[in-house]
Amino acid sequence: MFTALQKIHEDRDADSTEFEESVAQALFDLENTNQDINSELKDLYINSAVQIDVAVVIHAPYRLRKAFRKVHPKLVRELEKKFSGKDVIFVATRRALLSKGLDPRKLTSVHEAVLEDGVYPAEIVRKRIRYRLDGSKIMKVFLDPKSRNDTENKLETFARVYMKLSGKDVGFEFPTVERKKTKQPKNYPAEGESGDINLLPNDSISELRREFSRTKAEQPTSGWQGERDSVATQPL
Repeated sequence: MFTALQKIHEDRDADSTEFEESVAQALFDLENTNQDINSELKDLYINSAVQIDVAVVIHAPYRLRKAFRKVHPKLVRELEKKFSGKDVIFVATRRALLSKGLDPRKLTSVHEAVLEDGVYPAEIVRKRIRYRLDGSKIMKVFLDPKSRNDTENKLETFARVYMKLSGKDVGFEFPTVERKKTKQPKNYPAEGESGDINLLPNDSISELRREFSRTKAEQPTSGWQGERDSVATQPL
C-alpha cells in the first residue's frame, strides 16, 4: 500500500520531522487528486523540507531536478494553497553544502547553483557587488524583466531563503530600462536636463541693429580711397 512517507527519502541519518511529513502528505494528495500533474508526480519525491517565516523550502534530489522543473509552476501554486499562502521554493540537494572544509571556489559554484534554483523560473541576467561604507558588501542580482509579473512579489522571499542557505546577503531586483534620448539642437539642454535658454526680445534686437549701422557709418575711409575720389573729380 502506498503512503505519504514514500514521497520523502531522507538524505541524512535522521528521522523525518513533522513538517517534512506534512509536505510529503501534500505531494501524495496532489498525486492522487490533481489530474493535471498526477502522472508527473508519480516518480517524484523530496529529501527534506524546512519552514521559515516567509517560505517553505523543499530540497529535492539533484537527479530529479529537471523533472520537478517540468511541473514547477503548477506544483508550486498548489502547494502554496496548502501552506497558508507561503511562498514555496524548490532547491536541488547538493552534498557539497553539507561538507566542511570545502574549497572556496567549489563552494562559490554551489552557491551560484542554489541561487539559480531558488529564483526559478526567473532567469538571472546580471550580478553586481556593492560595497557599503562599513566595509561589508552585498550582491545585487538582476532578474529577467519577463518574469516580473510572476516573481516581483517574491523578491524579499528570495533574499531570505538565500541567506538561510548560504549565509550571504543578496538583494534582488529588475534592471531599469532607460529611455533612449533623442538628439537635441546644439546648445539646447536635452529633455529632463536643467538649463536656461535666454532669448533677446524684438526691441533689443532692433537696438543692436541700429547700433551696428551707426558704428559702421562713423568708421573713417582709408587714405587711398580718398585720394582716388579726389582725382576723379578734377576737370580735364
